[in-house]
Amino acid sequence: MNEIINNTSAVPAAVSINFLGERRFLAYQLRKQGMKFKDIARRLNVGAARAQHLFLSAQYRLNRKPHWSDGLSVRVSNCLNCCDINNREELLEAYKCGKLHVQSLWPPNYGWKSHKEVAKWLGLPEPHKPIKRLYFSSPKACPHCGGKLC
Repeated sequence: MNEIINNTSAVPAAVSINFLGERRFLAYQLRKQGMKFKDIARRLNVGAARAQHLFLSAQYRLNRKPHWSDGLSVRVSNCLNCCDINNREELLEAYKCGKLHVQSLWPPNYGWKSHKEVAKWLGLPEPHKPIKRLYFSSPKACPHCGGKLC
């Protein structure tokens, strides 16, 4: 299988294994070399329909126009769409002015991991995790002995 990946004569230079993933890349490469989906399926140890799907998804990824949020996870992209953020400049402005922060309820599903991912994608230093607030519930402890107070 590695000798097939190393022989990239039939594949355009824009195609990379990192962009497509190993199985998609291999299916795309073998199909461009003229193999049938049944033969590709045997090589990849999948069904012919799955081999065709791998090839078509590779073709789709290569032919689609790049989106401004490429590189971000689907969760973060959906959060940004929910906030009506439509480009990198708007995202940077929202991040710096505090429109996007972890402790708010808006946008939904925007938490600490999403915040770190956005900072990394923008090329900003990794933010520090905010300190959790401690809430004391009753019964309270005695400051002297540590026993429970009623």
